[in-house]
Amino acid sequence: MQQARRGAASALLRLAAGTVLLALAGGARAQAMTFLIDDFPPFSVDENDRASGPFPEIVLKVCASLKLACELKFHPWRRAQWLAETGRVDGLFVMLRTPAREAQYYFSGPIIQTSYSVFAPRGSALKYQRPDDLRGYTIGVYGPAGTSAAAERVVAQLTPAPQLVLEMDNPTALHKLLAGRYGERGAVIVNTDLCHWILGREHIDDVKWVGEIQKVDYQIALSRKKLSQHQADTFFAALRALIDSGQARAIVEKYGLKPAF
Repeated sequence: MQQARRGAASALLRLAAGTVLLALAGGARAQAMTFLIDDFPPFSVDENDRASGPFPEIVLKVCASLKLACELKFHPWRRAQWLAETGRVDGLFVMLRTPAREAQYYFSGPIIQTSYSVFAPRGSALKYQRPDDLRGYTIGVYGPAGTSAAAERVVAQLTPAPQLVLEMDNPTALHKLLAGRYGERGAVIVNTDLCHWILGREHIDDVKWVGEIQKVDYQIALSRKKLSQHQADTFFAALRALIDSGQARAIVEKYGLKPAF
């Protein structure tokens, strides 16, 4: 039975490949696609301009199956979104699907499930279970971004609201937390998997996870300005075939992350 499922998934992948070659390339010759990437470990990692991580690996697998020449480029994220929204590139990852982005992008199904969490100094008594636990705290968070939007929703439930400090990136927030820049009652809100990656890379032992505030799913986004609905559907059909074959799950789990499919 398992062998039959693998065979069916392989057939679907071959069918999707043929469909996309016609839809995207308009003939026998495949068209190149350009994806812009945020350096967002462990989901996508910039290793001297070479993309690694589960998202680049999955996208390149899909492209290879479709015989599409796909280029992955790291780019400042706000500029990358403008380029996609004006049709200058084909797609972006890693993306969080939001109602505001629906008008600009076609979204794949969820690929990786992660979360936003609260982290505090090792000696902190903070344990996060509900927004009220953050009363009186100063909280660092990277923004504007999906993480800061989630943090704003949490602190908005409290009166007076905890002080929220927007930082230029996540490492800055963590280093300021360690240096005591947020005071005795300081914390950060950050993507859980990203934070563990930074703590491991920089050998930081003095920061701990104290609670989760929200689960999130990350996806691939294609430009509505650049591609038609049919082109997006056929690309995502090939992605679905990769998921059904078990290859996408193997890639995600290889990096110690949780598939969202």
